[in-house]
Amino acid sequence: MLTADPVPLVTGEPAVADPAPVGMGHGHRLRRDALWLMVSSGASAVLGMLYWVVAGNRYTQEQFGRDGAVITAMLGVSALGQLNLPLALLRLLPAITRRRGRVLAGAVAATVVASLVVAALALALFRDQVSGLEAAGRNGLVELAFTLGAALWSISVALDSIFVALQRARWVPVKNIGFSVVKIVLAYLLVGTVGGWGIFASWLVGTAAIVIPFGAIAIGVVRRASPADAPSLFLAGKGRRAMASMLGQDYLASVVGQAYAQFVPMVVLITAGVAGSASFVVPFSATMAIDTLALSGVFALTAGAARHEAHLVSLTRTAARQVALIVGGAAAVCIVAAPLLLMPFGVGGGAASIGILRVLVIGSLFRSVLAMYEALCRIWGRTDLILFFQLLVGVPMMALGWFAGQRGGAAAVALCWVGVHAVAALTMTPLVVRLWRRQLVVEKHV
Repeated sequence: MLTADPVPLVTGEPAVADPAPVGMGHGHRLRRDALWLMVSSGASAVLGMLYWVVAGNRYTQEQFGRDGAVITAMLGVSALGQLNLPLALLRLLPAITRRRGRVLAGAVAATVVASLVVAALALALFRDQVSGLEAAGRNGLVELAFTLGAALWSISVALDSIFVALQRARWVPVKNIGFSVVKIVLAYLLVGTVGGWGIFASWLVGTAAIVIPFGAIAIGVVRRASPADAPSLFLAGKGRRAMASMLGQDYLASVVGQAYAQFVPMVVLITAGVAGSASFVVPFSATMAIDTLALSGVFALTAGAARHEAHLVSLTRTAARQVALIVGGAAAVCIVAAPLLLMPFGVGGGAASIGILRVLVIGSLFRSVLAMYEALCRIWGRTDLILFFQLLVGVPMMALGWFAGQRGGAAAVALCWVGVHAVAALTMTPLVVRLWRRQLVVEKHV
Protein backbone atom coordinates (compact mmCIF):
# COMPACT_ATOMS: atom_id res chain seq x y z
CA MET A 1 0.00 0.00 0.00
CA LEU A 2 1.34 3.41 -0.93
CA THR A 3 1.66 5.89 1.90
CA ALA A 4 3.49 9.13 2.34
CA ASP A 5 5.34 7.86 5.40
CA PRO A 6 8.94 7.24 4.39
CA VAL A 7 11.48 4.96 5.97
CA PRO A 8 13.08 6.53 9.04
CA LEU A 9 14.73 9.72 7.90
CA VAL A 10 17.79 9.34 10.07
CA THR A 11 19.38 6.01 10.80
CA GLY A 12 22.87 5.09 11.75
CA GLU A 13 25.33 7.93 12.23
CA PRO A 14 23.52 11.28 12.67
CA ALA A 15 24.09 13.78 9.92
CA VAL A 16 25.79 17.09 10.47
CA ALA A 17 24.09 20.04 8.91
CA ASP A 18 25.93 22.14 6.39
CA PRO A 19 26.88 25.32 8.27
CA ALA A 20 26.61 27.58 5.22
CA PRO A 21 23.15 29.05 4.62
CA VAL A 22 21.65 28.58 1.18
CA GLY A 23 21.95 32.24 0.40
CA MET A 24 25.73 31.98 0.58
CA GLY A 25 26.15 29.94 -2.58
CA HIS A 26 24.04 26.79 -2.83
CA GLY A 27 21.03 28.52 -4.39
CA HIS A 28 23.26 30.45 -6.77
CA ARG A 29 24.98 27.26 -7.91
CA LEU A 30 21.62 25.58 -8.46
CA ARG A 31 20.34 28.45 -10.61
CA ARG A 32 23.62 28.56 -12.51
CA ASP A 33 23.65 24.82 -13.23
CA ALA A 34 20.00 24.91 -14.31
CA LEU A 35 20.77 27.74 -16.73
CA TRP A 36 23.72 25.84 -18.17
CA LEU A 37 21.42 22.87 -18.81
CA MET A 38 18.81 25.12 -20.41
CA VAL A 39 21.47 26.60 -22.67
CA SER A 40 22.51 23.08 -23.63
CA SER A 41 18.93 22.05 -24.40
CA GLY A 42 18.19 25.17 -26.45
CA ALA A 43 21.42 25.10 -28.43
CA SER A 44 21.10 21.37 -29.08
CA ALA A 45 17.55 21.85 -30.35
CA VAL A 46 18.55 24.62 -32.76
CA LEU A 47 21.66 22.83 -34.00
CA GLY A 48 19.70 19.59 -34.22
CA MET A 49 17.25 21.22 -36.62
CA LEU A 50 20.18 22.54 -38.66
CA TYR A 51 21.68 19.04 -38.75
CA TRP A 52 18.53 17.56 -40.26
CA VAL A 53 18.24 20.46 -42.70
CA VAL A 54 21.80 19.76 -43.91
CA ALA A 55 21.09 16.02 -44.07
CA GLY A 56 17.83 16.56 -45.94
CA ASN A 57 19.53 18.70 -48.58
CA ARG A 58 22.70 16.63 -49.00
CA TYR A 59 21.28 13.10 -49.12
CA THR A 60 18.57 11.31 -51.05
CA GLN A 61 15.11 10.90 -49.58
CA GLU A 62 15.72 7.17 -49.18
CA GLN A 63 19.01 7.71 -47.32
CA PHE A 64 17.46 10.41 -45.16
CA GLY A 65 14.50 8.25 -44.14
CA ARG A 66 16.57 5.09 -43.66
CA ASP A 67 19.34 6.67 -41.56
CA GLY A 68 16.86 8.69 -39.54
CA ALA A 69 14.96 5.52 -38.67
CA VAL A 70 18.19 3.74 -37.68
CA ILE A 71 19.28 6.64 -35.45
CA THR A 72 15.85 6.78 -33.80
CA ALA A 73 15.91 3.05 -33.12
CA MET A 74 19.47 3.27 -31.76
CA LEU A 75 18.54 6.05 -29.33
CA GLY A 76 15.51 4.06 -28.16
CA VAL A 77 17.64 0.97 -27.55
CA SER A 78 20.18 3.08 -25.69
CA ALA A 79 17.45 4.57 -23.47
CA LEU A 80 16.44 1.09 -22.37
CA GLY A 81 20.03 0.02 -21.86
CA GLN A 82 20.86 3.02 -19.67
CA LEU A 83 18.86 1.38 -16.83
CA ASN A 84 17.94 4.91 -15.73
CA LEU A 85 21.37 5.11 -14.11
CA PRO A 86 22.01 8.65 -15.41
CA LEU A 87 19.15 9.90 -13.21
CA ALA A 88 20.27 7.65 -10.36
CA LEU A 89 23.75 9.17 -10.60
CA LEU A 90 22.31 12.63 -10.01
CA ARG A 91 20.95 11.38 -6.70
CA LEU A 92 23.63 8.95 -5.56
CA LEU A 93 26.95 10.22 -6.89
CA PRO A 94 27.21 13.27 -4.59
CA ALA A 95 26.47 11.04 -1.58
CA ILE A 96 29.25 8.56 -2.35
CA THR A 97 32.27 9.35 -0.20
CA ARG A 98 34.41 6.23 -0.65
CA ARG A 99 35.68 4.60 -3.84
CA ARG A 100 33.60 6.99 -5.93
CA GLY A 101 35.63 6.33 -9.06
CA ARG A 102 35.24 2.57 -8.78
CA VAL A 103 31.49 2.79 -8.18
CA LEU A 104 31.09 5.17 -11.09
CA ALA A 105 33.14 2.97 -13.41
CA GLY A 106 30.96 0.01 -12.46
CA ALA A 107 27.77 2.00 -13.16
CA VAL A 108 28.96 3.15 -16.58
CA ALA A 109 30.15 -0.37 -17.42
CA ALA A 110 26.71 -1.71 -16.47
CA THR A 111 24.98 0.71 -18.86
CA VAL A 112 27.41 -0.20 -21.64
CA VAL A 113 26.84 -3.94 -21.21
CA ALA A 114 23.08 -3.47 -20.92
CA SER A 115 23.02 -1.30 -24.06
CA LEU A 116 25.00 -3.90 -26.02
CA VAL A 117 22.68 -6.68 -24.85
CA VAL A 118 19.48 -4.74 -25.57
CA ALA A 119 20.78 -3.75 -29.02
CA ALA A 120 21.65 -7.34 -29.87
CA LEU A 121 18.27 -8.61 -28.64
CA ALA A 122 16.40 -5.88 -30.51
CA LEU A 123 18.17 -6.73 -33.76
CA ALA A 124 17.50 -10.43 -33.24
CA LEU A 125 13.86 -10.26 -32.12
CA PHE A 126 12.31 -7.13 -33.61
CA ARG A 127 14.18 -6.64 -36.87
CA ASP A 128 11.11 -7.27 -39.01
CA GLN A 129 8.77 -5.09 -36.91
CA VAL A 130 10.81 -1.87 -36.57
CA SER A 131 11.95 -0.09 -39.74
CA GLY A 132 15.16 1.24 -38.19
CA LEU A 133 16.18 -2.21 -36.98
CA GLU A 134 15.29 -3.77 -40.31
CA ALA A 135 17.45 -1.26 -42.18
CA ALA A 136 20.40 -1.77 -39.83
CA GLY A 137 20.12 -5.56 -40.00
CA ARG A 138 20.58 -5.66 -43.77
CA ASN A 139 24.27 -4.73 -43.46
CA GLY A 140 26.65 -6.53 -41.11
CA LEU A 141 28.88 -3.50 -40.55
CA VAL A 142 25.91 -1.23 -39.92
CA GLU A 143 24.49 -3.79 -37.49
CA LEU A 144 27.78 -3.75 -35.57
CA ALA A 145 27.92 0.05 -35.68
CA PHE A 146 24.32 0.21 -34.45
CA THR A 147 25.18 -1.95 -31.43
CA LEU A 148 28.33 0.01 -30.58
CA GLY A 149 26.51 3.30 -31.17
CA ALA A 150 23.87 2.43 -28.58
CA ALA A 151 26.62 1.83 -26.01
CA LEU A 152 28.47 5.03 -26.95
CA TRP A 153 25.28 7.07 -26.61
CA SER A 154 24.70 5.60 -23.14
CA ILE A 155 28.19 6.73 -22.14
CA SER A 156 27.50 10.20 -23.52
CA VAL A 157 24.32 10.55 -21.47
CA ALA A 158 26.12 9.27 -18.36
CA LEU A 159 28.79 11.95 -18.82
CA ASP A 160 26.12 14.66 -18.68
CA SER A 161 24.87 13.23 -15.39
CA ILE A 162 28.38 13.10 -13.93
CA PHE A 163 28.99 16.77 -14.73
CA VAL A 164 25.64 17.83 -13.28
CA ALA A 165 25.89 15.62 -10.19
CA LEU A 166 29.31 17.03 -9.31
CA GLN A 167 28.23 20.63 -10.03
CA ARG A 168 30.25 21.04 -13.19
CA ALA A 169 27.22 21.55 -15.43
CA ARG A 170 29.08 24.13 -17.53
CA TRP A 171 30.71 21.22 -19.38
CA VAL A 172 27.32 19.91 -20.57
CA PRO A 173 26.59 22.64 -23.17
CA VAL A 174 30.23 22.58 -24.30
CA LYS A 175 30.02 18.85 -24.88
CA ASN A 176 26.61 18.81 -26.53
CA ILE A 177 27.22 21.85 -28.73
CA GLY A 178 30.53 20.29 -29.75
CA PHE A 179 28.75 17.08 -30.68
CA SER A 180 26.16 18.98 -32.73
CA VAL A 181 28.79 20.92 -34.66
CA VAL A 182 30.91 17.82 -35.34
CA LYS A 183 27.97 15.79 -36.67
CA ILE A 184 26.82 18.68 -38.90
CA VAL A 185 30.29 18.97 -40.44
CA LEU A 186 30.54 15.21 -40.89
CA ALA A 187 27.07 14.97 -42.43
CA TYR A 188 28.15 17.58 -44.99
CA LEU A 189 31.48 15.90 -45.76
CA LEU A 190 30.47 12.24 -45.84
CA VAL A 191 28.10 12.51 -48.81
CA GLY A 192 28.91 9.74 -51.30
CA THR A 193 31.11 7.83 -48.83
CA VAL A 194 30.65 4.96 -46.34
CA GLY A 195 28.27 3.17 -48.67
CA GLY A 196 25.64 5.91 -48.53
CA TRP A 197 25.35 5.75 -44.74
CA GLY A 198 26.76 9.24 -44.21
CA ILE A 199 24.00 10.51 -41.89
CA PHE A 200 24.25 7.53 -39.55
CA ALA A 201 28.05 7.61 -39.71
CA SER A 202 28.11 11.32 -38.83
CA TRP A 203 26.06 10.64 -35.70
CA LEU A 204 28.14 7.64 -34.68
CA VAL A 205 31.57 9.20 -35.30
CA GLY A 206 30.44 12.47 -33.74
CA THR A 207 29.43 10.64 -30.58
CA ALA A 208 32.76 8.83 -30.38
CA ALA A 209 34.70 12.03 -31.05
CA ILE A 210 33.00 13.73 -28.09
CA VAL A 211 32.91 10.82 -25.64
CA ILE A 212 36.68 10.33 -25.65
CA PRO A 213 37.87 13.85 -24.64
CA PHE A 214 34.94 14.56 -22.33
CA GLY A 215 35.34 11.16 -20.73
CA ALA A 216 38.86 12.25 -19.78
CA ILE A 217 37.50 15.54 -18.43
CA ALA A 218 34.90 13.64 -16.38
CA ILE A 219 37.61 11.49 -14.82
CA GLY A 220 39.40 14.64 -13.67
CA VAL A 221 36.15 16.10 -12.32
CA VAL A 222 35.46 12.93 -10.32
CA ARG A 223 38.96 12.91 -8.82
CA ARG A 224 38.77 16.56 -7.74
CA ALA A 225 35.15 16.59 -6.55
CA SER A 226 34.50 17.10 -2.86
CA PRO A 227 32.03 14.83 -1.04
CA ALA A 228 28.57 15.85 0.12
CA ASP A 229 28.29 18.10 3.16
CA ALA A 230 27.13 15.30 5.45
CA PRO A 231 26.05 11.65 5.41
CA SER A 232 22.74 11.24 3.62
CA LEU A 233 19.67 11.77 5.79
CA PHE A 234 17.56 9.58 3.55
CA LEU A 235 19.89 6.83 2.36
CA ALA A 236 21.58 6.03 5.68
CA GLY A 237 20.90 2.47 6.76
CA LYS A 238 19.72 1.26 3.34
CA GLY A 239 21.35 -2.01 2.43
CA ARG A 240 22.09 -3.39 -1.01
CA ARG A 241 18.64 -4.94 -1.33
CA ALA A 242 16.90 -1.66 -0.54
CA MET A 243 19.14 0.26 -2.95
CA ALA A 244 18.53 -2.33 -5.68
CA SER A 245 14.79 -1.97 -5.10
CA MET A 246 15.07 1.82 -5.41
CA LEU A 247 16.99 1.57 -8.67
CA GLY A 248 14.60 -1.04 -10.04
CA GLN A 249 11.52 1.04 -9.27
CA ASP A 250 13.15 4.11 -10.79
CA TYR A 251 14.01 2.17 -13.94
CA LEU A 252 10.50 0.77 -14.33
CA ALA A 253 9.12 4.29 -13.88
CA SER A 254 11.40 5.57 -16.65
CA VAL A 255 10.29 2.76 -18.99
CA VAL A 256 6.62 3.62 -18.36
CA GLY A 257 7.33 7.32 -18.97
CA GLN A 258 9.12 6.63 -22.25
CA ALA A 259 6.42 4.21 -23.35
CA TYR A 260 3.44 6.53 -23.03
CA ALA A 261 5.34 9.52 -24.47
CA GLN A 262 6.15 7.44 -27.57
CA PHE A 263 2.66 5.94 -27.62
CA VAL A 264 0.73 9.21 -27.91
CA PRO A 265 1.98 10.33 -31.37
CA MET A 266 1.44 6.78 -32.65
CA VAL A 267 -2.16 6.81 -31.36
CA VAL A 268 -2.82 10.09 -33.17
CA LEU A 269 -1.39 8.71 -36.42
CA ILE A 270 -3.46 5.51 -36.19
CA THR A 271 -6.75 7.04 -35.05
CA ALA A 272 -6.65 10.47 -36.71
CA GLY A 273 -4.73 9.61 -39.85
CA VAL A 274 -1.92 11.48 -41.56
CA ALA A 275 -3.75 14.83 -41.49
CA GLY A 276 -4.41 14.57 -37.76
CA SER A 277 -0.84 13.52 -37.11
CA ALA A 278 0.46 16.49 -39.12
CA SER A 279 -1.51 18.88 -36.90
CA PHE A 280 -0.32 17.15 -33.71
CA VAL A 281 3.36 16.29 -34.11
CA VAL A 282 4.76 19.84 -34.27
CA PRO A 283 2.85 21.14 -31.19
CA PHE A 284 3.72 17.95 -29.31
CA SER A 285 7.41 18.37 -30.14
CA ALA A 286 7.23 22.01 -29.02
CA THR A 287 5.79 21.05 -25.65
CA MET A 288 8.46 18.39 -25.23
CA ALA A 289 11.00 21.19 -25.68
CA ILE A 290 9.26 23.17 -22.92
CA ASP A 291 9.45 20.07 -20.73
CA THR A 292 13.23 19.99 -21.15
CA LEU A 293 13.39 23.48 -19.62
CA ALA A 294 11.59 22.19 -16.53
CA LEU A 295 13.80 19.12 -16.42
CA SER A 296 16.90 21.31 -16.47
CA GLY A 297 15.81 22.92 -13.21
CA VAL A 298 14.73 19.58 -11.77
CA PHE A 299 18.06 17.88 -12.58
CA ALA A 300 19.97 20.75 -11.00
CA LEU A 301 17.76 20.47 -7.91
CA THR A 302 18.35 16.72 -7.65
CA ALA A 303 22.12 17.13 -7.79
CA GLY A 304 22.22 20.16 -5.50
CA ALA A 305 19.91 18.68 -2.88
CA ALA A 306 21.80 15.36 -2.92
CA ARG A 307 24.92 17.31 -1.97
CA HIS A 308 23.21 19.66 0.51
CA GLU A 309 20.30 17.64 1.92
CA ALA A 310 19.96 19.87 4.97
CA HIS A 311 19.00 22.72 2.63
CA LEU A 312 16.42 20.80 0.60
CA VAL A 313 13.59 23.20 1.46
CA SER A 314 15.46 26.32 0.40
CA LEU A 315 16.88 24.68 -2.71
CA THR A 316 13.45 23.42 -3.75
CA ARG A 317 11.96 26.88 -3.40
CA THR A 318 14.78 28.32 -5.49
CA ALA A 319 14.31 25.70 -8.20
CA ALA A 320 10.52 26.05 -8.16
CA ARG A 321 10.71 29.81 -8.68
CA GLN A 322 13.16 29.41 -11.55
CA VAL A 323 11.16 26.66 -13.26
CA ALA A 324 7.87 28.53 -12.78
CA LEU A 325 9.33 31.71 -14.27
CA ILE A 326 10.91 30.09 -17.31
CA VAL A 327 8.33 27.40 -18.06
CA GLY A 328 5.44 29.75 -17.31
CA GLY A 329 6.97 32.37 -19.59
CA ALA A 330 7.53 29.85 -22.40
CA ALA A 331 3.95 28.57 -22.04
CA ALA A 332 2.56 32.11 -22.14
CA VAL A 333 4.51 32.87 -25.32
CA CYS A 334 3.22 29.68 -26.96
CA ILE A 335 -0.38 30.48 -26.05
CA VAL A 336 -0.26 34.09 -27.21
CA ALA A 337 2.00 33.70 -30.24
CA ALA A 338 0.97 30.21 -31.40
CA PRO A 339 0.03 31.30 -34.96
CA LEU A 340 3.36 33.07 -35.43
CA LEU A 341 5.40 30.23 -33.94
CA LEU A 342 3.74 27.61 -36.14
CA MET A 343 3.80 29.65 -39.36
CA PRO A 344 7.13 28.23 -40.67
CA PHE A 345 5.86 24.65 -40.44
CA GLY A 346 3.40 24.79 -43.33
CA VAL A 347 0.92 21.91 -43.18
CA GLY A 348 2.12 21.10 -39.65
CA GLY A 349 1.23 24.59 -38.45
CA GLY A 350 -2.37 25.03 -39.56
CA ALA A 351 -5.38 26.22 -37.60
CA ALA A 352 -5.84 22.84 -35.90
CA SER A 353 -2.21 22.90 -34.73
CA ILE A 354 -2.68 26.31 -33.12
CA GLY A 355 -5.45 25.06 -30.86
CA ILE A 356 -3.59 21.85 -30.05
CA LEU A 357 -0.43 23.76 -29.11
CA ARG A 358 -2.38 26.00 -26.74
CA VAL A 359 -3.89 22.95 -25.06
CA LEU A 360 -0.69 20.94 -24.82
CA VAL A 361 1.33 23.74 -23.20
CA ILE A 362 -1.15 23.71 -20.32
CA GLY A 363 -0.20 20.06 -19.91
CA SER A 364 3.45 21.12 -19.68
CA LEU A 365 2.60 23.16 -16.58
CA PHE A 366 1.24 20.05 -14.85
CA ARG A 367 4.20 18.01 -16.12
CA SER A 368 6.56 20.55 -14.55
CA VAL A 369 4.82 20.10 -11.21
CA LEU A 370 5.11 16.32 -11.54
CA ALA A 371 8.79 16.62 -12.48
CA MET A 372 9.40 18.65 -9.32
CA TYR A 373 7.56 16.03 -7.27
CA GLU A 374 9.70 13.33 -8.91
CA ALA A 375 12.90 15.11 -7.90
CA LEU A 376 11.74 15.39 -4.29
CA CYS A 377 10.69 11.74 -4.16
CA ARG A 378 14.07 10.71 -5.57
CA ILE A 379 15.88 12.73 -2.92
CA TRP A 380 13.72 11.16 -0.20
CA GLY A 381 14.37 7.69 -1.58
CA ARG A 382 10.67 7.21 -2.39
CA THR A 383 11.05 5.76 -5.86
CA ASP A 384 7.88 3.75 -5.23
CA LEU A 385 5.97 7.03 -5.47
CA ILE A 386 7.76 7.86 -8.73
CA LEU A 387 6.66 4.54 -10.19
CA PHE A 388 3.15 5.12 -8.83
CA PHE A 389 2.63 8.46 -10.54
CA GLN A 390 4.19 7.29 -13.81
CA LEU A 391 1.64 4.48 -13.83
CA LEU A 392 -1.00 7.00 -12.78
CA VAL A 393 -0.26 8.89 -15.99
CA GLY A 394 0.81 6.11 -18.34
CA VAL A 395 -2.00 3.58 -17.94
CA PRO A 396 -4.92 6.05 -18.31
CA MET A 397 -3.13 7.87 -21.12
CA MET A 398 -2.71 4.70 -23.15
CA ALA A 399 -6.31 3.60 -22.55
CA LEU A 400 -8.14 6.92 -22.73
CA GLY A 401 -5.85 8.32 -25.43
CA TRP A 402 -6.88 5.57 -27.82
CA PHE A 403 -10.57 6.12 -27.07
CA ALA A 404 -10.20 9.91 -27.37
CA GLY A 405 -8.38 9.62 -30.69
CA GLN A 406 -11.11 7.44 -32.16
CA ARG A 407 -13.86 9.76 -30.95
CA GLY A 408 -12.39 13.22 -31.45
CA GLY A 409 -9.08 12.98 -33.29
CA ALA A 410 -5.87 14.82 -32.43
CA ALA A 411 -7.59 17.60 -30.46
CA ALA A 412 -9.27 15.06 -28.18
CA VAL A 413 -5.94 13.30 -27.54
CA ALA A 414 -4.43 16.67 -26.58
CA LEU A 415 -7.26 17.30 -24.10
CA CYS A 416 -6.78 13.80 -22.70
CA TRP A 417 -3.05 14.50 -22.29
CA VAL A 418 -3.79 17.60 -20.21
CA GLY A 419 -6.52 15.94 -18.18
CA VAL A 420 -4.50 12.88 -17.24
CA HIS A 421 -1.52 14.96 -16.11
CA ALA A 422 -3.79 17.32 -14.16
CA VAL A 423 -5.40 14.41 -12.29
CA ALA A 424 -1.98 12.87 -11.58
CA ALA A 425 -0.64 16.18 -10.22
CA LEU A 426 -3.68 16.64 -7.98
CA THR A 427 -3.46 13.04 -6.76
CA MET A 428 0.24 13.29 -5.94
CA THR A 429 0.00 16.65 -4.16
CA PRO A 430 -1.33 15.37 -0.79
CA LEU A 431 1.33 12.65 -0.65
CA VAL A 432 4.14 15.07 -1.43
CA VAL A 433 2.78 17.69 0.97
CA ARG A 434 2.87 15.19 3.85
CA LEU A 435 6.50 14.35 3.06
CA TRP A 436 7.27 18.05 2.69
CA ARG A 437 5.93 18.77 6.17
CA ARG A 438 8.15 16.06 7.59
CA GLN A 439 11.07 17.63 5.75
CA LEU A 440 10.36 20.97 7.45
CA VAL A 441 10.47 19.21 10.82
CA VAL A 442 13.71 17.44 9.97
CA GLU A 443 15.50 20.60 8.89
CA LYS A 444 14.63 22.23 12.21
CA HIS A 445 16.48 19.49 14.09
CA VAL A 446 19.70 19.14 12.07
